[in-house]
Amino acid sequence: PKSAYRSVADALAESGLRRARGESREAFAARIADVMPSFSPVTDALEARAFGGRAYDDSVASLASVASSARRELRAHVPLLRRVVAFFDPISFLTAR
Repeated sequence: PKSAYRSVADALAESGLRRARGESREAFAARIADVMPSFSPVTDALEARAFGGRAYDDSVASLASVASSARRELRAHVPLLRRVVAFFDPISFLTAR
C-alpha cells in the first residue's frame, strides 16, 4: 500500500495537488475526493496496514487497479498543460508529503 500511495501522491504533487502542512492523509483524501475519489481507498489501505484494526485488500492487483484509476481521474481533471509542466519538473516529487 505504501508504494501505491506514494506513487499517486507524487502524481498529485506534480499536478499541484498537495497536502497542506499538518493535514492528515485522510483529510487530504477527503479534500480532493471530488477530483480523485479513488485516492481514498489507497489512503485507507495505507492507514489500515500502518495502524491495523481495519480490513483491507492487500493484493497487488487490487492496489494497482486503484492506483491506475486514480491516475485516470487525475488525467481527466488536470489540464494537459499542467501535466506537461509536471512531467518536466525534476523535483516536484519533493513537495509530496
